[in-house]
Amino acid sequence: MTDRGFRTTRTPDAPSAARVAVGAVLALGGIGLMVAAQLDLGPAWRVGIEAEARPGLVTTGWYAVGLRRGPWRRVPAGGIGSGPSAPDPRIRRGGGRSRAGAPGLLASGMRKVACEQCPTFAGCIVRDLRGPALDDFRACSVSGIYRCRQVLFHEGAPAGALYLLCLGSVKLYQSDGLGREHILAVAAPGEVLSELPLAADDTYSVSAEALTDCQVSWIARDRLVAFLHRHPEVGVQLVGALSRALGAARRKAREFALMRAQGRLAELLVQLVRASGEVPRNGRARVALAYSRRELAEMIGVSTETAIRLLARLKQKRLIEVGRHDLVVTDLSRLARLANRRG
Repeated sequence: MTDRGFRTTRTPDAPSAARVAVGAVLALGGIGLMVAAQLDLGPAWRVGIEAEARPGLVTTGWYAVGLRRGPWRRVPAGGIGSGPSAPDPRIRRGGGRSRAGAPGLLASGMRKVACEQCPTFAGCIVRDLRGPALDDFRACSVSGIYRCRQVLFHEGAPAGALYLLCLGSVKLYQSDGLGREHILAVAAPGEVLSELPLAADDTYSVSAEALTDCQVSWIARDRLVAFLHRHPEVGVQLVGALSRALGAARRKAREFALMRAQGRLAELLVQLVRASGEVPRNGRARVALAYSRRELAEMIGVSTETAIRLLARLKQKRLIEVGRHDLVVTDLSRLARLANRRG
């Protein structure tokens, strides 16, 4: 205190030279690490931000773990516009051995199946072919095993081939520049995955990603036209398959226009039960979930948080029981009635 009663203010000590040095080192070190990480990542950081970016898949480096969980992991090895992606390289043609030790066998246990032994052959567009005609299809097409989460083709890429799903499950989706997705359909074995690529400038309207290990056959455009001329019965079945896909797309549009989110989720769960082949017993049916909650949300056009709340409501109503890797529909008839409500 001074003589006049005023309190004096003490000026704080200036930071020591050691503290300034430590702060500068930490700041410069952080900047250096950031620059090194960006250099290690290369141009792939722009994926989902710049539409014209065409980087390869990032599989190594400091960002690899994080990128595998984000939208960037879906870029095929040759870039977005690289055309049909290759099947898993561990599956060799001609019965080559994989790391699992069995001919044509993935570590997951899936092996290529010939058309005659395929359990879904009766629902495929080539089901009317026999003998030499079926051999002609095998000569024109390429069949391979795709691993779970492997991309078959990308939205906007040149449509160079017609894809047919033999075994497994594939999601068809569209995405924006920020990596946000909307799943249009989950294809079942025997279904056609892509449009009919007749013009050279045709592009795929959707992206396709394997939800499980799956077997896929595809026919290049130049071989497809000649094959359909030789086997018009396949063309008839192909028109039927594309017609069913058009009907499903229109029903999807109706659901978004006339159904609330709760009804769309109920409709999706009913479809998953039917697609699984599970026979309900006393209204109960168990479905193995190959989809995350985020993917379920994308199928019905809501956020992940909203999907979680909707699942909780169905659980409170005792319509479902949610496990870690499966889901049990406890009252299929009530769930179906909820799905049929409008407005």
